[in-house]
Amino acid sequence: PERYASHPDRAWLRLRAAERLKGERLSVIQALAAWREETARHENKPRGWLLRDEVLEDLARALPKSTADLSHVRGLHDQMVRRHGEALLECIRTARTRTPEPRPTYQRTKKPSAAQESLVEMLEAVVHAHALELQLNPAILAPRKALERLVRGEEVPELTHGWRRPLVGESLQAVLRGERALVVEDGRLRLITPA
Repeated sequence: PERYASHPDRAWLRLRAAERLKGERLSVIQALAAWREETARHENKPRGWLLRDEVLEDLARALPKSTADLSHVRGLHDQMVRRHGEALLECIRTARTRTPEPRPTYQRTKKPSAAQESLVEMLEAVVHAHALELQLNPAILAPRKALERLVRGEEVPELTHGWRRPLVGESLQAVLRGERALVVEDGRLRLITPA
């Protein structure tokens, strides 16, 4: 559950606009994203129904100071201004006085080596064989990025725990350990246990 829980103070990390903003505007969009998350949860509405991401960015860029200023923000409807205008303005006022949260530093994942790429392709074949049998889309069963992480030896909870584990995760791990192998039988890929 923790993996899928929404944390209002981290909601801004999902916004592309946060990468383009600096200083007080970044602080404002961070605060607005948290406000939207909490308000959407309280009103039991999807966050995008409350305020679209583009409106959050426009608010952070415009830095409105009054309800009249809010009425000039593209995509911010009169009903929203009447219902939440003062809360939005207070959120913006408060955020302008704070230092923005620092952006997380991302480490670029190294491209797989030729040997790792071969293993990923083999695992993709395993996934496709299972997907065909289960009549599922292979990308839903095991995304390529998850397979790359598995080959690099990283923990991949979405494949090693939960509903994917018995459907495909155990087979993938068995193939990597050499306990299962892919063969072609009657024109189809099959997993077998080598003798």
